[in-house]
Amino acid sequence: MPATPTAGPPGVTVVQQLLSPTPSAPPVSSGTAGFIGQHWRGPSLVAVAGTTITDVGGPGDVQLCNSWSDFVKYFGGFNTSSTPVLANSYLAFAVYMFFANGGQSCFVSRVTASLTPGATASATLVDGSATPQATLKLVVGSLNDPGNAGTWGNSIFWGITAMPTTGRFTLSLWLGSLAGQPVETWYDLSMAPTDSRYAPAIINSATSGSLYVLQLT
Repeated sequence: MPATPTAGPPGVTVVQQLLSPTPSAPPVSSGTAGFIGQHWRGPSLVAVAGTTITDVGGPGDVQLCNSWSDFVKYFGGFNTSSTPVLANSYLAFAVYMFFANGGQSCFVSRVTASLTPGATASATLVDGSATPQATLKLVVGSLNDPGNAGTWGNSIFWGITAMPTTGRFTLSLWLGSLAGQPVETWYDLSMAPTDSRYAPAIINSATSGSLYVLQLT
């Protein structure tokens, strides 16, 4: 139906037209998907050999992801390296397409075909004294969950910047190489258990800690 102008005060024209109804919001999904598959990195890890399923991860067997960004955060996204070689590398593709097609929430569990997956990578840091002493141990993990075994941990690099005047330090972490910006930087850390910036407590926080390492005294 064409718009029909009607007369009004001088200089004013009123135009009447039909408006399309406001589209209703799409229904909110009440379902939550679940994905389980091999992957190169991830906090929830179970081993499957034949009919045997063994929990070789940390506190949880599954990780809730509410977006593709969550999957990248916890599982590292697509495997961009040829190491490790995965027999079935479709987990990331399945989760990506789930969210790309409107999915809202899913639980993800990383599995390995061996009941004895690769050892968890670790490194022991020493102080700068004339006779260096072991100060703390870094172990690959995520948000206080040590279940992140695998060769991917060998691609984590660390750097310490000491602040002699305060006795504190900065811990930086790189993934893949030392080139570019670190993936995490933790400032003003202390090794004094009574300090509010006590390194193990900060790095090991289950809600705001590191996505790559745990710190053990």
